[in-house]
Amino acid sequence: MKKTLREKMIDLYFKINPISFKSGTKKLLTSTDGIGDNIVRQKILNEFLEKFGEDNIIVMCKDKTVPFLKKIGLKNIYVYTDAHRKTTKGKISLIKDIANLGINEIISLEFDQHDIYIKYLKDVGKITVENKHHPKMNEYYHEVFKRDDIYVMKDILRFYNEYFFKKLTLQDMRPTLNDIYSKDEKYSDFLSVGVGSMDRKRMLSPEKFKDILIGIAKSNLFKGIVLLGKGELEKKFIDELKKELDFKEYGILDLTNSLSLDETIQIINSSKMYLGVDSGLYNFAFGLNKKIVGVFTSNTQFNHSQYNGIEIVIPEKIDSLKEEYFGNGKINSVDPLEVIKKVEELL
Repeated sequence: MKKTLREKMIDLYFKINPISFKSGTKKLLTSTDGIGDNIVRQKILNEFLEKFGEDNIIVMCKDKTVPFLKKIGLKNIYVYTDAHRKTTKGKISLIKDIANLGINEIISLEFDQHDIYIKYLKDVGKITVENKHHPKMNEYYHEVFKRDDIYVMKDILRFYNEYFFKKLTLQDMRPTLNDIYSKDEKYSDFLSVGVGSMDRKRMLSPEKFKDILIGIAKSNLFKGIVLLGKGELEKKFIDELKKELDFKEYGILDLTNSLSLDETIQIINSSKMYLGVDSGLYNFAFGLNKKIVGVFTSNTQFNHSQYNGIEIVIPEKIDSLKEEYFGNGKINSVDPLEVIKKVEELL
């Protein structure tokens, strides 16, 4: 109801105050909210930079993705806020700002664009990937690329090849972040472990993680284990894990909530292998071409198991009916021995 009313108010505003477009040759890329989503689109972003030049590319994104986008070479960045998405005044301001950027084309890289601001930008070309979650949005674009919705990298590959008239393979589309992040050799024989996720239900319970970490520590496959992540969920998780596990006894180094993002990625880049759940750090490990063991609730389109060197563990059945703060009955039914076995097989 609120969204419909807001749209009617914006319709009325621009009927009274028609949009004045600034002509230009720039391209506006509307980016996804999550860092991981931008990581998997790195090859697309870099191709835009190479083909059109940094002065002609503007990326619209959330503030948390700015450091990564700058890291890969993007300079012109427009940060949109919650107000731009949730308030009438903010949406009007956003539409006016975009109209004044001097663009001739908008390319949505979100694959799930659901903000009606795009409706009002009629004097520029608009391209997107088929939106299956909010199909009404497709009608506001001039060109809509088909989407398989089976594996995100296949959708990215299709967009890349069709937009740039290329014939790259799925392997070609894997992000390559190694050269833009340094290494710290003291972690070269460590297992790096991402403990968190944006969604606590994608995480493992501390009890289950404890069993996995003890088993790996006892295998003597690594010089040590380093725990990584940042946020309130990670803090709560570590507090609970410490009740279950003596970190010092098992050679576990807890660096959660004590490093910058760059320092965290540096350790992942240095490590022998990465273990984690569905998260931004998981996608960084993917982009750094690390050997990865991931624990997932289901075979989602985001686990990258189609690439060599990535092993996914998905519990076949629900063993636990216990209500957990972290995770769910499915992911917390994972067999720690299966996870440890996957780690051993990848080394």
